[in-house]
Order: sequence, then C-alpha cells, then structure tokens
Amino acid sequence: MRASLSQGTVKAAVLNSMLTTTERRSVFEQIENGELAFLFLAPEQFGDLETLERLKVAEPSLFAVDEAHCVSEWGHDFRPDYLQLSSVIEVLEHPVTLALTATASPLVRKEIVEQLGMNRPAEIISGFNRPNIHLSVCSFYDEAQKKKSLLEAVEAGQKPGIVYVATRKAAEMIAASLNERGLSAAAYHAGMKGCDRQQTQTCFMRNDIDIIVATTAFGMGIDKSNVRFVYRYHVPSSIDAYCQEIGRAARDGEPATAVLFYLADDMKLQRFLGSGAQVDEETLSELADFLDAVAEKADTLPTEQQLKDHFELS
Repeated sequence: MRASLSQGTVKAAVLNSMLTTTERRSVFEQIENGELAFLFLAPEQFGDLETLERLKVAEPSLFAVDEAHCVSEWGHDFRPDYLQLSSVIEVLEHPVTLALTATASPLVRKEIVEQLGMNRPAEIISGFNRPNIHLSVCSFYDEAQKKKSLLEAVEAGQKPGIVYVATRKAAEMIAASLNERGLSAAAYHAGMKGCDRQQTQTCFMRNDIDIIVATTAFGMGIDKSNVRFVYRYHVPSSIDAYCQEIGRAARDGEPATAVLFYLADDMKLQRFLGSGAQVDEETLSELADFLDAVAEKADTLPTEQQLKDHFELS
C-alpha cells in the first residue's frame, strides 16, 4: 500500500525496524515538514517513546488501523501489541479513527469498537464475495495421496501461488518436494530468521519465486495482485482465517482458484490446539517437540490417540 501511494501523487513512508538511524531520522523530518501525507507503521513501533512524541507534534488528522480484527481476542489473529493503540489514540488527542478488516463477526466488531475507544462509530459492512475466485474442496482418506495431489495441482496450476500448511515442518517438506519437481518454491514460517523471511517475501513479490509454502506467519500486509491460486494443505484454524487467506488471490480481478485439501485426521490437531482457552509455555514447547518428532518419523501429523497418550488426556 505504501509503495502504491508513493508511486502516485500521494507521498507516503514507512517506519520499521529495517530502517537505519539516518533513514528513520529522514522520515521524522519529512513528517515534521509536512512532506508526507501518510505514514505506515506496525503497533510495535509505538513502544518507542520518541516515535510517539514526534508523531504527536505532527498532529495527525487520521489514525487508521488495518487488520483491525487483531485488536480482538476473539479474532483469528489476535496480537497483544494492538491493545496499546487506544492509549496511542489518546496521546494523539483522538484524531478521526478508522478500523478496517476483511473478516469480523459481530462479536469481534463490538470488541474493536471497545478496545479502540470509538464513540458511536459508523459501521460500514459489505460482502466479500469474489466471483473471480473459484472455491473447492478435495477430500482424501490417505496422507500420501493428498500430498501427491497437492504437488500435481501446484505443478499444473498457473503461477504464482501460495500453499498454506499447519506446521513449519510441512512448509519445508512441501517446498523441497516442489523444488525436486523443478518448480521454484520456498518455505516461509516463524522459525526462520527475520532477514530470511524478508528475503523470501521480497523474491515472491518480485516474481523471482513462483510458489510460497507457508504457515499463517505469511500473509498480513501482503498485496501481490497476480496470485493465481491459494491451496490449503491442512484445515485452517477458522473460517475467518481462511477468508483472509483466499482473499490474497486474484487482486488483479483475473480468475484464480482456492482449494482446500481435506483429510479428516487434520481436524484432530486443530481440535486439540483449540480445546483450551490458555496453554502454558511449557506445554506448547512440549507440543512443538512432539510434533517435530512425529513428523521426522512419518512426515505427517500425529493422530488423536497419539496426542491423548502423550499428554495423558482422557
């Protein structure tokens, strides 16, 4: 978005951790001189007091929150850093506040309004039907057949495209399998170094890589117009999350496909992970080690019984 605006008649800039001290100083100077119409930054940037103070001096007239469902603990991609935004809005003396999201249930919309301290806001709700995206589900009873069908679909499909998976191990395994077939693919997940994730994303955006095989770590802020398919290898965590993912296809208005590769056993892990409101860090660490151990032996997700036996669940 920032690049799109800057290429037109509106001057925009971004503040993030990738900027050098000199570049950061230049952005602030442009703000203070009135040279910028828009500034883009993540909520984490407001943790820096200098950033907040200098933005206060600039007296912004609009405070826009993209992916506003992240404010809500009921949203599919809740991020605690978003909770500080109400305090930021107060420090900036309550500029006009705009909250945007492609997926928000009534409960999530209610919490967005409360968390951002919005007073009697106007709610504009429209449909998200994209007729140019063809949605389908392919059902399987065998993991090996599902993997084979996915690889064949990616190979035959028009590029570029995105394959979403549930685990880091699956992202690396499928990306490697695609490369073995002579395709240009790369894995993307939160276990990678930040610089490696950034490089992979940049290559995909520049069409240097045809296929990204990713966990949910990939997606927020991605605006690539020509994505021709979004394939889901594992069941998504929620309908809202899936709507966000398939919405990254065909932003150029041309046809695209979204396919869910469904295996009933994939539901078991999602039910296990969603069975409790809170999971302590030790349990999560143990779960991660267990998933890696199972995947190394079988390249698949554990069964429901394996999870029950390992964690002594009834």
